[in-house]
Amino acid sequence: MPGHANSGANENAGQEILSEIAALLAFALASVSSFLAFEWPPLLRKIILTLLLAFIVFRAVRAIGKLLFALSGASGIADHPSSAFESDAAARFWFWRISIIAGFLLFG
Repeated sequence: MPGHANSGANENAGQEILSEIAALLAFALASVSSFLAFEWPPLLRKIILTLLLAFIVFRAVRAIGKLLFALSGASGIADHPSSAFESDAAARFWFWRISIIAGFLLFG
């Protein structure tokens, strides 16, 4: 049943989307709440808030990249190396380039 395999791929993409969103929201909530828990000097507050927001946006960009590649059928995108990476070399190439460019732009 070819349609059944396609629905399995959509389920995996849906689960990956939910896990990425949950991880991103949990990280953002924990980091912002821990930032607000302390009283910071004004200059240090601006520096830390800027870096914290840059890191949250960086994680969001990586999550969106993973989600787009997962929805397009590139199953080899993950944070750890696996044998699926060799079959999706183009997806892996663009995912890492997007991550590097976003890192330079956001933290620069």
